[in-house]
Amino acid sequence: MITKLREDWGLRPWWMNGLFYFCCYMTFIYMPFDLFFKPVAEDHEIWFGFSLTGWWAKATEPLHWAIYAAGAYGFWRMRTWMWPWAAVYAAQVVIAMVVWNLINVRGGGIVAGLTAGVIFAVPMVALWRAKDRFNSATTTQERSPAITEEKTMSSTLPDWAQEHMRNYLATDGADGHIWRGVPTLLLTTTGSKSGEERMLPLIYGEDDGDYIIVASKGGFPEHPAWYSNLVAQPKVRVQVAADKFSATATTVEGERRQKLWDIMAEVWPPYIEYQQKTDRQIPVVVLTRD
Repeated sequence: MITKLREDWGLRPWWMNGLFYFCCYMTFIYMPFDLFFKPVAEDHEIWFGFSLTGWWAKATEPLHWAIYAAGAYGFWRMRTWMWPWAAVYAAQVVIAMVVWNLINVRGGGIVAGLTAGVIFAVPMVALWRAKDRFNSATTTQERSPAITEEKTMSSTLPDWAQEHMRNYLATDGADGHIWRGVPTLLLTTTGSKSGEERMLPLIYGEDDGDYIIVASKGGFPEHPAWYSNLVAQPKVRVQVAADKFSATATTVEGERRQKLWDIMAEVWPPYIEYQQKTDRQIPVVVLTRD
């Protein structure tokens, strides 16, 4: 459970995790209490800065509940429709903070309104700039990658990974390059025993023009098969978004490994826990363009 929570935390920047867990709290705790248990006489909802009370407030609570539920789901799955929807809703909150302080008898006036507006504008702007972090898991029926490329997909990968690769190939990475907030590439290795090509998606980082990948296998005791393949045959093919090229794979050691490991741990923090789970040193691989 702790591992899964840490992996989930690594899918988003810290501030987005805060919004995600806030939406979860509102969806599963606060709004059900507000709707089903709070007395009507105590109900109070605010829309665009205007206060609703009593049955008028109670009538709008299902909509508020649906909004928070959509936010929780959208942040959880990092759906593309979260942009610009989340930023637009955050803009409504900014307006509400300013208007409420100006017109409500309990408000603090223009200074308090502007102060609150500026504070809530910070996540609004962050959400507006987060377009690339939201990645849809849905598919488009008319997408069809080249048959020769699809044949190289590893059949041992889970369905979601194969679907990820199909979308990546079909759109030149427009759908798939950014996966759950992190960049991914497609790596094609040659089987050390079969001699057949195998493709898979991997999270990557960058250093001085090289691409960095990590052979973590989630902290399992043995190296992933693709790593054994590139050790035996370091010539690989790589696709980064729409950029396709041949490369040479090199396992790094010593100080450079530590430097690149630190880079990758920032990109995907669960790597740290993966290393703690296994006695093997997780390989860090550099892909250098030929």
